[in-house]
This record gives sequence, C-alpha cells and structure tokens, in this order.
Amino acid sequence: MNAILKSSLTLLPDMLDAHVFLYDGKTLTFGAAMWPDGRQGESWAEPRRDGLTYTVAESGEMVLVPDMNQHPLYAKAPSDWKGAIIGAPLRIGSQVVGVMNIAFQEPRSFSESTLRLISLLADQAAIAVKNARMHGVAQEEALTDALTNLPNRRAFDKRLSEEIRRSARYKHAFSLVMMDVDGFKRVNDGYGHNVGDQVLRELSECLRYAVRDTDFLARFGGDEFVLILPETSLRDASLIAKKLVSAVDDCQHRWPDKQCLELNLSVGVAGYPHEAADAEALIELADKAMYGTKGK
Repeated sequence: MNAILKSSLTLLPDMLDAHVFLYDGKTLTFGAAMWPDGRQGESWAEPRRDGLTYTVAESGEMVLVPDMNQHPLYAKAPSDWKGAIIGAPLRIGSQVVGVMNIAFQEPRSFSESTLRLISLLADQAAIAVKNARMHGVAQEEALTDALTNLPNRRAFDKRLSEEIRRSARYKHAFSLVMMDVDGFKRVNDGYGHNVGDQVLRELSECLRYAVRDTDFLARFGGDEFVLILPETSLRDASLIAKKLVSAVDDCQHRWPDKQCLELNLSVGVAGYPHEAADAEALIELADKAMYGTKGK
C-alpha cells in the first residue's frame, strides 16, 4: 500500500496527503498514509460516520469534493479543514474492501485524466488488499487445527518458543500442561471416527471455556491437548489442571446408543525454568507427568 501511495505522490505532485482505510462491510480501519515528503504515519483523523470515507465505503462510488468549505459532507468538519479531496472505493468485484482518499491543499476541479489515474491506483490498492487477506487466511489456516479450530501443533511450537524467549528476557516463570483423553480409543472403535471427531470438538469447547483469556490452548495431536500458562507457577498450574479435569468430567456427550461411556482427562504439568529450560525438555517432562497420572 505504501508503494501505491508513493506512486500517487509521483503522479499527482500537488497532492497534500493520501490515506487508505480498510473496510470489512461495517467498519473502517486505518491501512496506510503518506505525505508529500514521503513520510509515512498514522491517520490524522478517524473517519466520521457521516463523512466522506464512510460515504464512499457504503455507496461503493467515487466521491469528488472540489472545495471542502462548500461541500455538505464537510458541513460539520473543523473550520481549518480546507482544500479538495477525492474518495475512491477499493473494489474486488462488487465488494468494497477499502477506501483511498487523496487530498489537495487548495480547492480545485478534477480532470478526466486525473480521475482515471486515481481509479487505476484504487484498483491496484484493491488487489493489494485482496492479496494481503488471502495471505492472512492462508497463514491462519496453516496454524489452525481443522477439526477443533484450536491452534495446531505448529502454532503451539511457535508460541512455546516465543514464551520461552519472553520469560527468559523478563525473568518470568510459566507452566505447561499436557492433556490426554482416557478412553477415547473406545469411542473410535465402538462408534466410528465420525462420532470420535464430534467428541473431540465437544471436548475442545469444554477446555476452551475452562481456560483463561491469557492462556494458550492447542491440539497437540490425536486426542492430546496442550496448554501454555504464562506467568503461572507450578502450584497454580496444578490447580488449573484439576479444573480442566473437572471440566471434561462435566462435559456431556450424546452417544448413538444412549449408553454412558466415561471419558477422563489425564494431565501432566511442567514448569519453566525451574524444571526444564528448553522446549523439548519441557514437553517431555509434562508428557511423562501426564502418563504418570493415567488410571489414577
């Protein structure tokens, strides 16, 4: 986007500034801004609900303002807002994904060649937004377990490395909880994998609602889950682990034959840095502690 705004500076040398805002169908958020000297920065004003940017986003049409002091969209604007401005929609098909505003210091008219140029820049900006969103979706999918919508093993490894670096830097301890669903093999063997998948989804929701907002819950693989507890001692982590066991005990499952098949959670806790000083050792220690609790 900055490259596109830089192009607008080159092609429109009398421009005062250029802004891009992203639009999700309801709300505009800041994307990029640039001034004639090439300086980049934040927006100097939030879009007004009754202002130019929202009008363009909601209508999907370019809006020309030859003179702010004479235009109804700026009737309630601060008195020092002067000059001219164009608001151009960033469209992907019929969908508006953003707005590009280009402002000028003095009131002026807009030639057909200027409008074509701004339309071309807006089209390029829309492609940039589309590509960025596709990249973001791809990244999110790569880090999300498709079955439970929890972060997957790859996301967990990344977060654990980040937590170790952060805790080492600020001298904070944190804890890791490994979890395994006892009796899950009987679900797959007795009812099939479709029912097993549904049970895993239900269990993941039970666990999700039992953890804190600051905790990081992920599916480790199969019927194993893992939880990172930032700035949490072993003692507090053990209490949280017991809470998770109770959450799974209380989790109700609808079996096809209406029989009662008991599922339990085995948990193991390990702490950084007192028990383990790296990711591999921490996972191994929590895993051993988890298997030590099975059947107890």
